[in-house]
Amino acid sequence: MKTENSKVTILLSSYNGAAYIGQQIDSVLSQNYPYLELYIRDDGSEDHTVDLLRRNYASQTESIHIVEGENVGFARSFYRLLKEAEEGEYWAFCDQDDVWYPDKIGKALNWLEHQENDLPLLFHSAYETYTQDLAQKTGTVLPPAQPVDFRRAMTDCVYQGFSMVINRPLREQLLRCREENLGTHDWMAMLIAVAFGRHHYDNIPVSMHRRLSGSLSAMDFKSRFRWFLRTLTEESDTRKMLREFERVFGGMLPEEKAGILRRFTKEGFHCKDSLWKAFYPGRWRPCLSSEAAVRLLMLFGRI
Repeated sequence: MKTENSKVTILLSSYNGAAYIGQQIDSVLSQNYPYLELYIRDDGSEDHTVDLLRRNYASQTESIHIVEGENVGFARSFYRLLKEAEEGEYWAFCDQDDVWYPDKIGKALNWLEHQENDLPLLFHSAYETYTQDLAQKTGTVLPPAQPVDFRRAMTDCVYQGFSMVINRPLREQLLRCREENLGTHDWMAMLIAVAFGRHHYDNIPVSMHRRLSGSLSAMDFKSRFRWFLRTLTEESDTRKMLREFERVFGGMLPEEKAGILRRFTKEGFHCKDSLWKAFYPGRWRPCLSSEAAVRLLMLFGRI
């Protein structure tokens, strides 16, 4: 339901981001939607990020708020920032090295404000990928061919935080989760929206996303192989996150979804569940290499 002058709170977690963060903040301040607040939590930077933020931005406008914190990692940093920034009707997560097009927030509100706002709502936009210097476009990430259902949401973080806008009911549900078991803030937000609310992946790109070496979104084959080996030998972060989701929301799920969730959260190895997951006829991941890796991990009872 449309609200007059809805306030959007933008959340940015920074870490050693002095090289690019100015471009991102400038693009946020250039949005054609005027009712914005920007909260930046620095996650223990060791470069001059904080000095740059205070000198060039915080001293220039009251709509930018700087929070300095210890290094806790990006997911916990965003979680703490979401908890800190209480005011607003909507919250948008923001990477420190992207560039937003001027209509990014406006397009999100065009969808969000025509929905039932008492439900958890999640808007996600397509984005374009660029080389580190933004000199060359390398691709466009568009909505998946098939709608994201609850089964898919448990094994694939389709919606990325840096392109996500959520409403207050989704924020409140997300903050019910324990920080240490959150996994990633965007994946848990997607799970909540898919299970209990509404979600939309818009097909018009509204941001430039840098592919930085070492970033989560630029995982190469070696990185994916290391993730595979780690998941084989350690407790899966995905399973830990799903157990937290079950702890908080399991009693609210219809039996069909609860039954699927239990196949992923049971303690120990269960042959029947592992076979069901490994040989499920539908796809779990869009990428063939990821699909093969996930099915092997399912067969071994690691996911």
